[in-house]
Amino acid sequence: MVKLKLTYGKKFIWPLVVLTVIILLIISLSKHNQSICKGVDIEIVDNTGTNFLNENDIMGYLIAASYKPEGAPLRSIEITDIKKHLVANPYIAIADVFVTIEGILKVRVKQRQPLVKVYNQNNEDYYICKDGYIMPGHTPYKDKIMIANGNFREPLSSIINKNIKTDSLLKESMLTSLFNLADFIQKDSLLHELISQIYLNNDKDFEMIPAIDDHVIVFGNSDSIAYKFKKIIAFYEKGSVITGWKKYNSINVKFSNQVVCTKKK
Repeated sequence: MVKLKLTYGKKFIWPLVVLTVIILLIISLSKHNQSICKGVDIEIVDNTGTNFLNENDIMGYLIAASYKPEGAPLRSIEITDIKKHLVANPYIAIADVFVTIEGILKVRVKQRQPLVKVYNQNNEDYYICKDGYIMPGHTPYKDKIMIANGNFREPLSSIINKNIKTDSLLKESMLTSLFNLADFIQKDSLLHELISQIYLNNDKDFEMIPAIDDHVIVFGNSDSIAYKFKKIIAFYEKGSVITGWKKYNSINVKFSNQVVCTKKK
């Protein structure tokens, strides 16, 4: 009989425990929602110190859109709307917004990372990011970045805020070729230091301006990127020892199995 009473008691107590916990959570949540926002904490993830935006810029961006959470009731803060507003900024890739148990609005932002800055034939400028996203170029980037210019015909208005990797029209453009070239260069520490500028000529051949001496590398199209760069490195390391690359005006690697050099006059 005693054993049966204990079993019955356990079956009766556990639902009461669960119900009590639920009630306490509801009360806690209700009090939390009635509290006011005690402050805003903005964090830039992967902050390198050379970003487009800082914490003050992001706070100003929110205030300009009439988001003034500090001192406001927590229940009145539209978390989803704030997040949507942040990611609408072309320089912001990801935004995470939430309220801590202490009543602090936490804003975590990851900015886009530029790969190359492009000046088209109309002298409009924009950035192509590492993820393929195209964003405005009017905000300066403090760190070293590769420059591309020349016969890029796409008007800024037709490509801004689009992604090279996902847009079907851009996939067929010279911008995709440029992206592939710049991406390869950026991922190689030696090439990243060697190549400072990419130029697209009227024949749709890419030319590169190295950071050393006064000559041009004629690269051709974006086919066989790794093979062509291998020829370039081999020339600098071996061929130039014999002939001296400073005497050349151009180094052409667009043709298979050869490096064609033009001497300075």
